[in-house]
Amino acid sequence: MLHLTPEFTNISEGFQVTVFTATTEKTTEKILKLIMDNPQISQDKIAEIIGITTDGVFWNIKKLKAQGVIERVGHDKGGYWKMIGL
Repeated sequence: MLHLTPEFTNISEGFQVTVFTATTEKTTEKILKLIMDNPQISQDKIAEIIGITTDGVFWNIKKLKAQGVIERVGHDKGGYWKMIGL
């Protein structure tokens, strides 16, 4: 288990504590898992499941498409995601 030490900073009103967390999975990895489980999944549903905005999902999917990892087959409604570069 990874333990990260909090950072304490003196400020005029007292002190500030900054807590660091480690992300076990990158957002793109979460998106890819969801697409593998359900190739027809919508970007809205992905956003809801992983807890980010639809803009965040759009940006990550755009990055995955540019890297040649996934592509969209068919229309937004009724289409599906295809894994091409794994």
